[in-house]
Amino acid sequence: HWAFPNAKRVGVLVSAAQAPVHEEIGAALRSRGLTLISEVLDPQQKLIEPLERLFSQSDLMLGVPDAEVFNRTTVQSVLLTSYRYHDPVVGYSRSLTRAGALVSLYSTPTQIGQQSGELVLKQFESGYSQLPSPVYPRYFSVSVNQQVARSLGFRMLSEAELERRLTGTADD
Repeated sequence: HWAFPNAKRVGVLVSAAQAPVHEEIGAALRSRGLTLISEVLDPQQKLIEPLERLFSQSDLMLGVPDAEVFNRTTVQSVLLTSYRYHDPVVGYSRSLTRAGALVSLYSTPTQIGQQSGELVLKQFESGYSQLPSPVYPRYFSVSVNQQVARSLGFRMLSEAELERRLTGTADD
């Protein structure tokens, strides 16, 4: 909600192989008072069809790592459709932000390594011999494409301020 306080409907497009992710994303969005608008890409279907349905019904698109949706040949279509509908794309990598997503949240290899090391050390110190259950990233970075923000009419906080707010270290 920090970056898009007026957004109520979040669109997600995934391939059939990634379709189960909708349930988890939908639950997370509902817990924050948001609605999931989901589309599953049919391999026989052109990408533009589900994209247009998605953008016509949602306030923004949450990009999830799915090579059938986001790859070198499709990313331009996704981002151009986003611009046409004036709906931002929230990405998962700095390179996606550079390509034209408005904002991305991602973990760098260093951040992933730091968290992994902490988890292994904790397991070692506690005497457990099994790996812990998967967890969400504790450390992450935010990137903002201010040029895209201006083009879409958004006034975005700085990357540092968004990170502070998302980690709960900002003074409200």
